[in-house]
Amino acid sequence: MRRRTVVALSLAAVLCCLLAAPALAATYGTVHGGWLRLRANPSYSAPVICSYRNGTVVTVLSQENGWARVLTADYRIGYMDARYLYIGSDPAPQPYITPQPHPQPYITPVPYTRTWTEVNRTAYVTSSNGKGVRLRSAPEVNNGNILGLYPVGRTVTEIRRSSDGWSYIRIDRKHGYMMTRYLTSSYYAPAPQPWVVTPAPTPASTYVPAPASDPWTIQSVKVLPNSPKVGDTVTVEVYPSTAQFTVVWYNDLNSLLGTSKSYTVRSTDVGRVIKVRIQGVGNSAGFVADGQTQQVADAATVPEMTMEWVSP
Repeated sequence: MRRRTVVALSLAAVLCCLLAAPALAATYGTVHGGWLRLRANPSYSAPVICSYRNGTVVTVLSQENGWARVLTADYRIGYMDARYLYIGSDPAPQPYITPQPHPQPYITPVPYTRTWTEVNRTAYVTSSNGKGVRLRSAPEVNNGNILGLYPVGRTVTEIRRSSDGWSYIRIDRKHGYMMTRYLTSSYYAPAPQPWVVTPAPTPASTYVPAPASDPWTIQSVKVLPNSPKVGDTVTVEVYPSTAQFTVVWYNDLNSLLGTSKSYTVRSTDVGRVIKVRIQGVGNSAGFVADGQTQQVADAATVPEMTMEWVSP
């Protein structure tokens, strides 16, 4: 009797401990970001057990190195990439899933049926480029079914014609298929080709330097005035006047001022040296000359001087 009492008291104590212990909260994970694969091992190279769509809730058993060991609702155990799981003590709220349209039943396509029409006429081979046309053993383009190549103007008998552009024909004792667009009801004889005369080669021209009297050869350049002041217009005079050339104006700070044949001095040019480069172009190509003025003055009493460049 005493032994039974001790056993009963022990069982009661254990039961009290169990009731007093807090229940272990389960950890859940909710799939997000689309379909998520369940793998046999925590590796991207591991076999895929199954895939679960966005919103699926799984029980997270453990986590390690970015992978979660989970139990799915269909009682599969495997590993999921933890980055694509909302993990918490409660399942994440289910996102709204747009209902998918009911799949349409697969309709077997109706095979194309080729129809033939009896013709029984005399026709002639034709082509837009004047080359021969192939006769084939079947109404399809296939390099292995070529029976022969027939020139433009060859007479054939078109027996029947298909609805997709083929004709069944007879040439002498040979039967085959030829595209209908290469057959015509009127005789076509290719026009004779004219003789092709190869033009004689044009002798290469030899460059002869122009004499000094050539109207394009630049012989002298003048820049006026040489001592400019604010408001003056500095110009370039080239002899002969028929010469072709370009002009670039800049100052001693290498700042570009303009590209016209003349330049009007501004107040910002005071104290600066105006430089110019003249370069022949077109028929005057090959000529280059550089020049410069004195420092730009602000006074109106500076005597006028000229700068002249003469070719040697």
